Amino acid sequence: MSERQPTTPVNFIVHSLREVNMRLEQGGYFFVDLRRDDIVLYEVDEKPLSNPVLLRPADAYSFATEYYEDRIPNARIFAKTANFLLNEGA
Repeated sequence: MSERQPTTPVNFIVHSLREVNMRLEQGGYFFVDLRRDDIVLYEVDEKPLSNPVLLRPADAYSFATEYYEDRIPNARIFAKTANFLLNEGA
């Protein structure tokens, strides 16, 4: 029996232990979800990860607002470009 090969490109997401622990302690959604679901793709050593922090609603709102404000300019450029390409028939 042969192993299935991925049909979509696969990329690595690499973060230092320090960054992962910092994001867990800040309640970063991506890292908290991975930790909650016990998803560990690769461990370099036996150093433990920090325990995830659950954000208070006001902190979650602040985090989400900061995330939105950081990314919305690029999203607007992407949407404008996509609209232009659709209208130009590219």
